[in-house]
Amino acid sequence: MHYGIHGDIAIPIMGVAIFCAGSVDAFHTLAATRIISAQAANTDFISFTWAFSRIFNACIMITGTLISFMLYARKRQTDKSKENSLEYGLLLSAIPDNHH
Repeated sequence: MHYGIHGDIAIPIMGVAIFCAGSVDAFHTLAATRIISAQAANTDFISFTWAFSRIFNACIMITGTLISFMLYARKRQTDKSKENSLEYGLLLSAIPDNHH
């Protein structure tokens, strides 16, 4: 809804990143409560899923942030080039045409 109103691409990217991180945290919670069974010892499995969820959370948030920054920089560059071409067009139209 926010993206539809404001057109800010960072919001859906961060939403997907948070959703993915939450999904991995849910997996860790299910593994810690032994709803998901494993062949490994409980202490090893819980430590592994906790470490995996923290690392995945950090990676997905960094990736989402970098993608947002790249898209924002591209949009800003495009807006700036449009602004420069508009100024150039206005300058050319302000020059009197003495060729007639």
